[in-house]
Amino acid sequence: MVDGLARSVGLVISGTPAPSVATGRDEVVVRDFVSLAGAVYARDPLWVRPFERSLYRALRNPPQTDGRRQELFVVRHGRRPVARACAWSDAISRAAAKGPTGYFSHFEAHPDADAVHALFDAVRAWLRAEGITHLIGPKAAGMMEPPGVLVEGRGRPVYGTPYNPPYYPGLLSGVGLEKYVDLLDFTLPIASGYPRITRLAGLARARFPRARVRPVDLKEGFEADVHSVVEVYNAAWAHNWGFVELTVDRLMATARELRPVYRPEYAMLLELDGRCIGFAMMMPDFNEVFHRIRGRLLPTGWFHLLFGMRRIRTFRAFFIGLLPQYRSAGLEAVLIEALLRVIWARRVDRLHVGWIKETNYLWRNEVSAFAGVAPGTAHKRYRLYSGEV
Repeated sequence: MVDGLARSVGLVISGTPAPSVATGRDEVVVRDFVSLAGAVYARDPLWVRPFERSLYRALRNPPQTDGRRQELFVVRHGRRPVARACAWSDAISRAAAKGPTGYFSHFEAHPDADAVHALFDAVRAWLRAEGITHLIGPKAAGMMEPPGVLVEGRGRPVYGTPYNPPYYPGLLSGVGLEKYVDLLDFTLPIASGYPRITRLAGLARARFPRARVRPVDLKEGFEADVHSVVEVYNAAWAHNWGFVELTVDRLMATARELRPVYRPEYAMLLELDGRCIGFAMMMPDFNEVFHRIRGRLLPTGWFHLLFGMRRIRTFRAFFIGLLPQYRSAGLEAVLIEALLRVIWARRVDRLHVGWIKETNYLWRNEVSAFAGVAPGTAHKRYRLYSGEV
């Protein structure tokens, strides 16, 4: 699938009775796939332009799994791209779906229904050749690509969440895809104290006096900490919706992406008698800075990176989990309290809590109770679609 620095990228030519699929192995083809997003959002002031070199690097390298992928895009009027997507066939993800399920990701398109039909004809054809019968997306096999399409709520996207024009849901419905699941993102105001969390954390520490919380070690102990996080993650989320087993290689790839902006206190490990039994992770809303940079470090982007990161006042909660045998003992509060200390020290005023399945009323009520606000706090809704191949 990889030849030197160039990836094999499918080229779907629209405007013919049966769209033909060709492949290219040059930098021009990769560039066209990457550049489409800039054209789609050219006049959108809320869009956060990514660092395109990250996507270039992803396209030039094989997937971080034992799976396969194919990048596809539709062109009109010569070589002008109008729609794109990646098709995935990933053994780990297929096993999680309990059947021959494939995925699509990196979907971008102009409001061109014919082009999107041609695109998904090619996506389905590629997946059928892989033995796939069912399709879910937008969802990538890796951790860095946020899942879903924004269907409710506006405003600048928070770091690590999807953003798209309002016409995307109509385009996806128009190619025979239906709602698979909705995921909710809540915006919570940060209070100066949380008596309930403090009380539960105190009770847990009294019950487990040898429990301690520490940040991830980015130096000598980093590899050991990565293995610990993978162990806890796979045990804690094994029965959650959309769970895909995390591997050390996948987490290391994510860590390499985040290393330039990561700080040790963003992830906390909970240890008991020297063994990691839980971890929690949050990140600043880097998009506060990336929105100003617009994907370019020169001439002034580097200045914002150097001096803007410490001024971010919005954080996003990514993960919190414990080994199953330690749940319901109050230890989650110990982790949350440790993260709150970081939040208070940084003078953060808002926290985004996301990826809550719409039917998970237990967590929805927990989030509302934590924030001290009524259920139904302003949130965004992201939708994953599914369909037959």
